[in-house]
Amino acid sequence: MAEQTSSRSKSVCTKGQYLVPCLKVNTKKTEVMASSRRDVEVNIKDKDNARLKQVQEFKYLGVTVDTRGGSQVARRARVAAAWNKWRELSGVISDRKMPRKLKVKLYSTIRRPVLLYGAEVWTMGKKEERILEATEMRTLRRIKGVTLRERERSADIRRELEVSDINEKVKKIRMRWYGHVKKREGGHLAKVAMESIAPGRRPRGRPKKRWRDNVREDMSPFGVRPEEALERETWRRKTGRLTLQGSLKES
Repeated sequence: MAEQTSSRSKSVCTKGQYLVPCLKVNTKKTEVMASSRRDVEVNIKDKDNARLKQVQEFKYLGVTVDTRGGSQVARRARVAAAWNKWRELSGVISDRKMPRKLKVKLYSTIRRPVLLYGAEVWTMGKKEERILEATEMRTLRRIKGVTLRERERSADIRRELEVSDINEKVKKIRMRWYGHVKKREGGHLAKVAMESIAPGRRPRGRPKKRWRDNVREDMSPFGVRPEEALERETWRRKTGRLTLQGSLKES
């Protein structure tokens, strides 16, 4: 049993002949969540027999995690955060006297990073790609000063403003993250999670797309192999070519 000792600078506990930092948990602020396809009740109590609050989702390091898994809730949270950032910048973006290049710079350096925070681990389908594109194009049309009624193609607007496709940006950061984790040592937690396969059978019906399915789709058309991620320069060159080909395809 650890015995607490008073200290002016920080709280420490004695454990045998050693002094170790004490870990104190505020049970009133602590929440628990179960990750499962079915509703699971978690009954964890503190020493006073008070039950910890169970939630369906919570935010950790800026990323929203929910009990059903996947990344739908996280994406919605990032889109909402991006629109909040848009409202902060709306006075500048809507100012006709402001140079267009400065508006694009503000979008690329402030709003877009807010929208794509945590995107390297998102699972993306066609629907999710359309939502991201619609969110971005609404901003770019405001920057250029056009509306949907003028029926300008999204690719033309991006080319004129010199802004890359947001979905190609997601692919780029996803491949960068994949290469980063792949180079980790075998016991690293992120690598274990990425390469592990959950036991059991997938449910009936059309299976949900997985993050590794996205990675496979990104690499397959260009002949990029997973083992090439171990060579930093080779991986950067090939994944850079992958995202460049995607941009050329759009134009």
